[in-house]
Amino acid sequence: MMKAAVYRRYGPPEVVRVEGDSEAVAQGGRGAGARVRRHRLRRRLAMPQGDPFIVRLNERAPRAPSAMRVLGLELSGTVEAIGAGVTRFAPGDEVFGSPGMGAGAHAQYVCLAQDGLIARRPANMTLEEAACVIFGGSSALHFLRAAKVGPGQKVLIYGASGGVGVFAVQLAKHMGAQVTAVCSTRNLELMRSLGADAVIDYTRQDFAAAGPVYDVVFETVGKADMRRAFAALKPGGVFVVETPAEWLTALWLALRPGRRARRRRHGAGDAGGAGLSEGPHRGGEVAHGDRPQLSA
Repeated sequence: MMKAAVYRRYGPPEVVRVEGDSEAVAQGGRGAGARVRRHRLRRRLAMPQGDPFIVRLNERAPRAPSAMRVLGLELSGTVEAIGAGVTRFAPGDEVFGSPGMGAGAHAQYVCLAQDGLIARRPANMTLEEAACVIFGGSSALHFLRAAKVGPGQKVLIYGASGGVGVFAVQLAKHMGAQVTAVCSTRNLELMRSLGADAVIDYTRQDFAAAGPVYDVVFETVGKADMRRAFAALKPGGVFVVETPAEWLTALWLALRPGRRARRRRHGAGDAGGAGLSEGPHRGGEVAHGDRPQLSA
């Protein structure tokens, strides 16, 4: 029997129970069944709490989860079994990955498709370290790709020292952008060490004081003044937000009198969940994820 952390109703952490279930196996011939050695516990359990309420709407379950739910978005462990069509992995491989936004990582076993969010553990990382990077790293990569960040662009990352921001700084630099990191005083040196071209201490400086100079503003933590974020964008710039509540606010700003707004979805080849809306500053854009997905 496999044990997993599950919940059947919304509420405080006490609604989560460790229960037994049938053991996961490699299914459909193209899956890899991994025994989970490490998983990451997030600071705030938004899903079992159903808070904010929009989380419940996102799950199409305003009163209670529609079925028993297993928590967990990130994992690392060892491949125990593979399907007949699996060629990328073999039993004994140490891997890290994610079951996606459907969760399910807080269990002893997880079955993932070989072409899903799963990869071998990097040689220079422990299983504990690998389990902690998948959500922030893949989220940052997905949204930077959605914003089409490229060489020479000026990118401002708000919340740069957070779980998504630290990866966004490094990935944006890797993509050739000039990166400005916004964080608190204590993390300024960290941002410089990660390669940021400029740093802004939000406790002492207005990140939009320079005016509309950025091609992309990536808001990673949901705390920035969106009016100031739009004020920092060049005409035609891209404002990147992660959460449904942020996207609704950004859309409202984009739809103010004198603005044009148009939403378009990405194609099936993208990570899914993100779209772009033309908005402020004469055709500026808002890149959002109404249900952020992970992309490898």
